[in-house]
Parts: sequence; C-alpha cells; structure tokens
Amino acid sequence: MMLRLCGGRSVFPLPSSRFLAFPRWICPRRPPDFSAYLRIRRAPRCVFSVSPPECWSLVSRTFLLAALLASVFSNRLLAATVRTQTLQLQPGWNSVFIEVEPTDVDPSAVFAGAPVEIVTTYFPNTSPVEFIRDPDEKPWTDSGWSTWYAPSRSDAFLSKLHAIQANRPYLIKLNAACTLSITGEVKFNPIFWQPNSLNFVGFHVDAASPPTFEQFFSGAEALEGQRIYELVNGHWKLVTNVSGEDIVAGRAYWVYCAKGSAFQGPFTVAIPYGDTLDFGSQATVQTLTMTNTGTEPMGVTLADLGRTLPMAYRVYNPDAGETTYTDLPASLDVGTIEAGQTYTFTLLVRREDFTRGEQSTVLKITTDNGICLWIAVKAKRLDLE
Repeated sequence: MMLRLCGGRSVFPLPSSRFLAFPRWICPRRPPDFSAYLRIRRAPRCVFSVSPPECWSLVSRTFLLAALLASVFSNRLLAATVRTQTLQLQPGWNSVFIEVEPTDVDPSAVFAGAPVEIVTTYFPNTSPVEFIRDPDEKPWTDSGWSTWYAPSRSDAFLSKLHAIQANRPYLIKLNAACTLSITGEVKFNPIFWQPNSLNFVGFHVDAASPPTFEQFFSGAEALEGQRIYELVNGHWKLVTNVSGEDIVAGRAYWVYCAKGSAFQGPFTVAIPYGDTLDFGSQATVQTLTMTNTGTEPMGVTLADLGRTLPMAYRVYNPDAGETTYTDLPASLDVGTIEAGQTYTFTLLVRREDFTRGEQSTVLKITTDNGICLWIAVKAKRLDLE
C-alpha cells in the first residue's frame, strides 16, 4: 500500500494491511473538517475509511499520516495477542463454545456474511436449571437467555444480545452449512459452576487429541458421574458412553454440578489476576501456577506462539543451589506433573530487549492427556512509549 501526497512527488510506503483503506489520494491546500471527513466505521475487520477534501494543508497531512501510522502499529501489537478459532457449523442448531473475544464484539459484525439466523446464550440466575428444552422449543424466551436475531429477520428488533464474549457457550441457528472463523483476543477465564444445577459450558481441549468425558471429570467430586447432554440433530441427548466419547473442542454441553465446585479440568493454570498475564510497567517476574487435579501423571508443553515478547524462564539447579534464567524458546517441555501436585513456572520479562513501549504474545499450554489452554502475556516499557 502507498500513501501519496499531492502532486505525486511524495510517496510513503505503508505495510499491506487489512486494517487500512484509502479511497482517494491525500493532497494539501485546504484544512480539513475532521468531523466531516474522518469516519471510523465499526466493521468485522476494523477498517479505517478516510474521505478527505480536495486539498489539505501540510499540517493536516502530517497529522493524518501520524494517526494512520499509529493505527498500523497499534494493530500490529494487538495481533500479538489474538488468534483465530474455526468452527464447522451445520444447518439448523449448533451448540458452540467461543474461546476468543472478537475484535468487534457486535454479533452483526461477528456473523457478517455467514448464514446465521439466531444466536443465543444463557446467563445463569439464582434459580438452578433442572431440565432443558430443545432449541426449537424456544427456551430463549425464558429468564436468563439473551438472544440476537439476524437483521434480515422480522423479529430482529427483539435482539437483546449485543456482544459476543470469550469463553462462553452459544446456540447458533444457521440456514446452511458454513465454516465460521472468528479472530479475537485471547482471554483467560474460569468456569463458574452453579451448584445443584445443569450448567451450559464448554471446555478447553486439544482439537486433535481431546480427552474423553470420563478422563476429563475423573476425580471431580461434584461432576464425576453426573448427567451430560450434547446437541444432536437439534435435540439434547444424554451422553451415555462417557468412557468412549471424546469432548469436542469448540462445542458446548449441559453438565450437571451436584454441589459447589471450582473444577476447571484435570489440569489447571492460575495467573495472579485478571484474564491476562500482565507484567505492566514495573513487574519483572510473573508466575503460572500449574496443578494436576486429575488422577494420572501428565506431561506439559508450553509454546510461545507470537515470539514478540522477550522473556526468560526460571531454572533451578538443586546440585549447585543456584537459580538462573534461560531465554524462553518457541516450545518448551515443562516436564511431568504428578497427580495432585502443583508446579510454579516463573517467567522474567527482558525489557532491555524491547523495541516498542508495549509488547505481547500468546502462550499455548498443552498436556499429553488432551488439555489445551491459551494465555495472553503483556508488558510495558515506559521510556519507549
């Protein structure tokens, strides 16, 4: 992409980007009215659309160029903490678990171009869910359901669902099969179980080699042996072969929780606070607390997907009694964590290697029993902002 300033003499190359679009040349002479000529539209791909007058002053050109370049670098930084989730959807009702926070959370943007008619999700209230109804029975008219209708529908004005959130289950109705790809921010959020109730939930599992229901819930006192329902051809069916049926990545289920529980799976990771491992501008080290809550030993692997945040990890040598920090590689075999054991993985941020004021990446943590967790990591260096 090129940015040409009036007369064809000054041409500045800009990175090719899906985030920017220039419908006209930009030229000097008359100051712009930014309220009339700079329009930022919300769209699925966050497109900047700039419509300048015939001639602008050099000061105005400089201001606009700086703003556009800032947008480019801002989007590059954002890209370090995003990933794309792909869902294979069938005609009729689909029960899905969306793991990322879309760049534009508006359902009209998320599902633009897809043959989606209805999207609904359940927000638990104080009353436990004792039974469930098939989607065609319109359960979303009950308390707790929030629904979006496609703009082409006559009942679109009834929409109450205004944002698609990360790590939430949804029912989606389509009029044709499609592959839906959602690009968004990685968020790390736990499951909050409602006791003595069915819970509408999804799980973070490896799409290629997921665990069975039995493996996943083994040792979970409030959940092991409880009812699990999956959506099959528009009807909720009880899962009867828990030892032989795999959990499907990106799919949501109704699961009964017999009492209060903090269970997140056979393998859990805890971060200090929030939904991101954030060093901020002051912290030098942060920890990931990994716990094997299952009944079998498990091997753990950590991958740095972005490679855009300089970090090192703590290594302790028991023979020498020394602690050192080694540069974090693209992929690291963390080792085996025994059942019931906890391992503290310490990361150190290397701000001396920063090239920008804020840098970030995404960590992917997997286990050999089919768990797959994603964590965004961020840090700042104030003197480079």
